[in-house]
Amino acid sequence: ELGDYDPKIHEGNYISEHKLLLKQTEAIEEKAMKLHQTELKGFTPEQAETHFLRLASQLDTYAVDPHPVKDQKSAQLYLGINHCGILTFQGSRKTHHFRWPEVQKINYEGKMFIVHLTISE
Repeated sequence: ELGDYDPKIHEGNYISEHKLLLKQTEAIEEKAMKLHQTELKGFTPEQAETHFLRLASQLDTYAVDPHPVKDQKSAQLYLGINHCGILTFQGSRKTHHFRWPEVQKINYEGKMFIVHLTISE
């Protein structure tokens, strides 16, 4: 926990000491420091955490545990499920989002996961 920004304590690239992301770059660290120094200044730890969770919960990948799968053409995809529906990703790009009201039935036969959809036009 970094606490409130204090220029006496938080010197240089102080964010680099904290592992925030899997692929953490210097550009991301600079953005995080700017947010910490400006938008989050004066927040209590509870307020900062609530703010972070509010932002994170708006991401498509929030609470999604991606599983590697192959589609009918044997292309590598990742499948994830969240409160809104079933998502597929190619790399980090979302390719499909099937919302729960569209999902009619789900089958699992052998190694095949089949989703039956009702598509309204």
